[in-house]
Amino acid sequence: MKNIFKKIKFYFFFNTLSISTNLLYKIHFFLSNLNFLFKKNFFTNYFLNDINFLNEINFLNKNLYCLLKNVYTTPNKEEIISEISSCYQNDKNLLRKSSSAKDSYSTTILDPSKIKPNILNKIIPIKVINFLKNYFNSNVKIYSMHIYRTTPDVNYINPSFLWHFDNVPFYSVKCMILLTDTDSTNGAMKIMSGKISKKAISNKFYDRYLHSTVIDENISKFNYEYASGSAGDAFFFHNGRCLHKAINPLLKSRTVIVIDFVPSFCKIDDNKILEYSHFYNAGIYVNPFTNKKQETLI
Repeated sequence: MKNIFKKIKFYFFFNTLSISTNLLYKIHFFLSNLNFLFKKNFFTNYFLNDINFLNEINFLNKNLYCLLKNVYTTPNKEEIISEISSCYQNDKNLLRKSSSAKDSYSTTILDPSKIKPNILNKIIPIKVINFLKNYFNSNVKIYSMHIYRTTPDVNYINPSFLWHFDNVPFYSVKCMILLTDTDSTNGAMKIMSGKISKKAISNKFYDRYLHSTVIDENISKFNYEYASGSAGDAFFFHNGRCLHKAINPLLKSRTVIVIDFVPSFCKIDDNKILEYSHFYNAGIYVNPFTNKKQETLI
């Protein structure tokens, strides 16, 4: 009976969150759109459409993923990469790290509080915010952000290595800002478009352990891409609607800033990122109106 209920929820919402959470997100998105369009139409300086994003937005609408090139200015990119690389030299700066060979991780998460404040304020580029505002016709807010590095480790096994959807609201978009040149040799994620994902699962995918093997056995029928790009590029995808899977780096490490967004009434203040310590968590907002988290990292 429980599995039947999961299937029903997945059929309607593409996730297995509670019905109340899904309905609250739909209401919140509708109201956020109205609020944004009202201000856009009556306050001429509130928002400016950026025609430079049209190709990427059309691609994101069609495939539910896209790559946005060069989201940082060159000086900011160099500062951020240098500072994060320096922080990674000290294990005390990590939220998750290897404690022994037996339980070693191929993925380590950096504690953002260890980053110099003047660098931390530059991590979320305004180009990313403006792109998503254009895409959603809404302001956006962050519900999760973390910085991680994956290193080659043939023995590392993780559920993320299975084809899956993230169990997140329908409108969730994950942004992965690449801090290293990334391709299939150093852990670029595999991803299917929204259309192919729907074909692959026929609206019945609700458990990665049950279905991932079947998809791999029939992978020749489904085209997938790698979330590859150059340092300073940002890869966006609807993580609750695109099948995706992590892969182990083969030759070198990959460092990435991962930020999860949803549409929102709130307008992000670019100059006050440091105040948003609540971004550094691993869960969604259970209720978008109250911002209660599922779980936290720090």
